[in-house]
Amino acid sequence: MKGPLGVQKQAIVFSAFAKAFGKTLIAGHPDFGEEPVPGCIRFWAKEVHLYLEPDIRLQIEDLFGNLIMRDPARAFAPEAKGDYDLRVEGGKIFLDAESLSNLLNRYLLPGTMIEKISIAFEGQTMKAEARINFRHVNLPISLESEISLSPEGRIALRTRKLSSANFLLSGLLRFFPVEIERVLKLPEGIPLSVSGDTLFVDAEGIIPRPKVFGCLKAVKLENERLALTYAGTVPKPPLLEPAPHYLMCVGHDMAIGKILLRDARLQVIQIDPEKRHLDFSLESYPCQLIEGIARLRPEDALLVSIPNL
Repeated sequence: MKGPLGVQKQAIVFSAFAKAFGKTLIAGHPDFGEEPVPGCIRFWAKEVHLYLEPDIRLQIEDLFGNLIMRDPARAFAPEAKGDYDLRVEGGKIFLDAESLSNLLNRYLLPGTMIEKISIAFEGQTMKAEARINFRHVNLPISLESEISLSPEGRIALRTRKLSSANFLLSGLLRFFPVEIERVLKLPEGIPLSVSGDTLFVDAEGIIPRPKVFGCLKAVKLENERLALTYAGTVPKPPLLEPAPHYLMCVGHDMAIGKILLRDARLQVIQIDPEKRHLDFSLESYPCQLIEGIARLRPEDALLVSIPNL
C-alpha cells in the first residue's frame, strides 16, 4: 500500500472534492421511502475487499447493513474506525487465513496464554500453529479443528487433533490424551471461551474496529477462506450507476478529509470494470481518491471511481 499523503497531494484531492461537492454541503439526497435514523448510514457492498488494516481484509461477496455512529452528532469518517459499528442485516463475508491470524494475534489473544498463532485452511479443517504458556513454560502446539456454528450463534472450533513439537509435551499428549479445556486457560471478558474439546469464538468480537455484528446463519470454510453468512436479505441499493462491484452509503453526514457531506449519498466503484473486485482501504482511501475520478450526479449525489490498491 501507499504511504501517508503529503501536504501537496492532500491539497490536490481536497480541492477536487471541493469542486465536486460544492452543492452537497447544503443539499441532501432524495427520500428513499424510509425515515432517516440519527447517526445511521445505510451501507451496501458487492464484491469488495474492505481493508480494515494493510494486512486485515474482509472479502465481501454481497452485503447490506447499517453503519451506526457511537456519537450521532459526529460525521462518519471511514478512517475513524472506533467511532462507528457495522450492523449486518444480510449478506456474506469471507476472512482469509492471514487476516484471521492477524486479527487473533493483534486483538483477541493478547493477555491470554496463547501467542504467535498462524492459521491455515485445508478442506473443512482449520489448522493452527501457536505457542502457549503451559505451567509457566512456553511451548509450541498444533491444533486441527472442525468449524461449525453453535446453537447460540457462536463460531465453534471442535478440536480433532492436539499435538506439540516439544518432546515432553508430545509424549504426555500421546499417552495421556487431554481435552483442550485442560490445556488452554482463557480469561473472562474476551470473545473466546473453551469447553471440553471445543473453542468458541463470539462472532461479534472477532472484528473489533469497527465492530461488526449481526445474526450469523452459517459458518464454514469455502475456497480456503472462513465464510460468515448473516441472516437477512440484501435489498436493491439505490445505485447511481450500475456496476459489478461497489460500495454505497446513504444518509447521515460524511467527512472526507476536510470536506463535509450533508446527508450524503455516495457510490464508490472500480475505475476498471474488468477487475474482479473493488479494493477499499479505511486507512489509505485518500491515496485511491487521488488517482480516481469524482462526478457529481443529479440531486447532488456523488459517484467516485477509484483504482485498486
